[in-house]
Amino acid sequence: MTTVVLEIENPNIRDLATIAKRGPVTVMQNNAPVAVVVSAEEFAKLDEDNRIRREAVARLQATVAATRAEASAKGLTEDELERLLADES
Repeated sequence: MTTVVLEIENPNIRDLATIAKRGPVTVMQNNAPVAVVVSAEEFAKLDEDNRIRREAVARLQATVAATRAEASAKGLTEDELERLLADES
């Protein structure tokens, strides 16, 4: 992915949009990045990736909660868990 750095006072939005179709555009102010402009297509991909990650995190959290509840119901305490994890055999 190519990044174009623009160091201009007032970038033309049409210029940014045109350049962003080729890759992300980093907008600089006082030699520091202040914004990144991406195409609508790239944004949609990023948004979809973010949605997938959020769903995966939710599934993992549900699995951990279910495992914790099952272990607790079977009498596994935090102390017993620590003992089992410390056992090298």
